[in-house]
Amino acid sequence: MTPPPTKPPLSPWAATRSFSTKRTKTWLAGFRVEETCKHIADMIVQGWNVVVTHGNGPQVGFILRRNELAYPEVHSTPLDVIGADTQGSIGYMIAARWITTSRSVAFAAAWPRS
Repeated sequence: MTPPPTKPPLSPWAATRSFSTKRTKTWLAGFRVEETCKHIADMIVQGWNVVVTHGNGPQVGFILRRNELAYPEVHSTPLDVIGADTQGSIGYMIAARWITTSRSVAFAAAWPRS
């Protein structure tokens, strides 16, 4: 049997997002991230070396658009603050769902914790 590749061609956030022109509920995005984490956990158990990354382009665009629509009734948010806010929010969602996923019995037995 051939061992799995060490770097799988995987973009979990791109596979789970639905941030085109549709409005997305936060709980739905969280559910999709959790489903993706389950697949990543399966890959790790199978011996893959996995690196998870994420981007925030669509989310930054939506917040900028909200700023435009709310002006002049509320203050605008600087682009660097929006970038930091969305990176933190997405990273938190991935980390929180990863903790939930990694507590599963099958995965916990295969993943040594320090």
